[in-house]
Amino acid sequence: MRQKADILFDGYVRSSGLRPGPLPHSGFVTPVSLVQGRQIGTTELAQVRHLLANHPDWSRRRLSQELATLWNWRNGAGQLKDMAARSLLLKLEQRGWIGLPPRRTAPVNRMRHKRLPPSGLAAPQAPVNEPLKRLLPLVISECSRGERVAGQRALFDALLHQHHYLSHRSSVGDYAPMGIMLS
Repeated sequence: MRQKADILFDGYVRSSGLRPGPLPHSGFVTPVSLVQGRQIGTTELAQVRHLLANHPDWSRRRLSQELATLWNWRNGAGQLKDMAARSLLLKLEQRGWIGLPPRRTAPVNRMRHKRLPPSGLAAPQAPVNEPLKRLLPLVISECSRGERVAGQRALFDALLHQHHYLSHRSSVGDYAPMGIMLS
């Protein structure tokens, strides 16, 4: 039995793990697929293809803005969901249903290439193999605000960057970096 996610446009079928290349258009009417939270059928796909064919000079950003406007795709605050539309366009391209114009600029991710300056602060390089009882008392302090803890924060960032399994470039959301030191 085929899953709904296995059905592609134009009568082509794939297993969920494969990404086909560009597919020839057969004109075969197929069921609706859910992409980026929207139901995409042959009508919606034809609208996207029409935008692409009639405006080959448009950037991906312009295409996503126009598509969001055309479909009146807005969030709860009434703002256009052009990033969701851009993501939808990328997914349609990955599935081989459309061809997007080439990227004009590489996406900028300032955190990917962030370099932490050497902390210059003393930190033990060898693991601590003592029972916790021998290390007491410990001092736990928040190192997120103020000049008083600037050195602690620099040490926290450097140690997390050096020893965390994913490295550390920046933190997202509410959090409180805590330093634990021997007294």
